[in-house]
Amino acid sequence: MATVAVEINTKGAVMSNVPHWPFPADSPLDIARHVARSYRETLRGIAPDVADRQDTLMVIQFGQSWILPGVEHYEDDYPVTADIAGVIVARPEWMIRKWATQQHPDFPGRTLLPRHGWEGRRRTFLAGAVRAAARIVDRDVTLVA
Repeated sequence: MATVAVEINTKGAVMSNVPHWPFPADSPLDIARHVARSYRETLRGIAPDVADRQDTLMVIQFGQSWILPGVEHYEDDYPVTADIAGVIVARPEWMIRKWATQQHPDFPGRTLLPRHGWEGRRRTFLAGAVRAAARIVDRDVTLVA
């Protein structure tokens, strides 16, 4: 088993010989999910039946489908680009961009999908707003679906 040398400096910061997390843009939640998936895969390699029972518990009883491989879950307040937004709601990227310019059917003067910010040169939208826009489009046949 590997050991890690850890010490606390005079300002309370943890100092160690462990490299920093390789994905600097990850939030603490993202990091926790990466770590949880890593443990899940290790458990699956050792005891697949136990891993299946744990998956069932997490997914069926608690609704935590993000733990499964290939499933990404984006919290409502997480900014996503148009390509990721399209994956979230199973729509093409061009449609997401169209929603960002289309008038909201219930609130004149607002767009169906509000823009949130920028990721480099790419617009971002909040994941929850993307899902809300998709629900509106699903109920309103006059909008671009």
